[in-house]
Amino acid sequence: MPNLSDLIAKLETAEKGSRELDALVWVAILPRDGEGFDGFDCPEGRHFEYETEEDGKVNLYVVLGNKTSMRRAKRPAPHYTTSLDAALPLVPEGWKIVAMSNVGGNAFQLMADKLSENEPPKDMSLAILLGDSAGWVRGSHRGGAALALCIAALKAREAQP
Repeated sequence: MPNLSDLIAKLETAEKGSRELDALVWVAILPRDGEGFDGFDCPEGRHFEYETEEDGKVNLYVVLGNKTSMRRAKRPAPHYTTSLDAALPLVPEGWKIVAMSNVGGNAFQLMADKLSENEPPKDMSLAILLGDSAGWVRGSHRGGAALALCIAALKAREAQP
């Protein structure tokens, strides 16, 4: 499984959302065994591996030991880093969005101030998620609300046991 901390750092330092980042996010959450995308089942004793492309496409391979099969499928990743509709399903079950703001928005700045030791700059989008038992996480980014939500959702996934 891809290292979520490394992916979160990559998202936080990106200038803006991109198809390449979308593919990396998708690969981070795709299953390694069981059912892959488009109904491709993984035979017992094998696992899936994925390869990303800069254009946002993801290749699916089935692996047995150190033998990789030919590519089984190639699909475009959802637009996680540029679309709130695509980013919303990244929020793990049991977590709730308690605050969301687009660049320059301050509708809930008071809540952000109360939950954060470091106030995000005013020119950043912000997403705050609250978990049942894992506390809260914040994602912020100058690249827009979808990217901020991706960061917060991946932090929430990382915080889960």
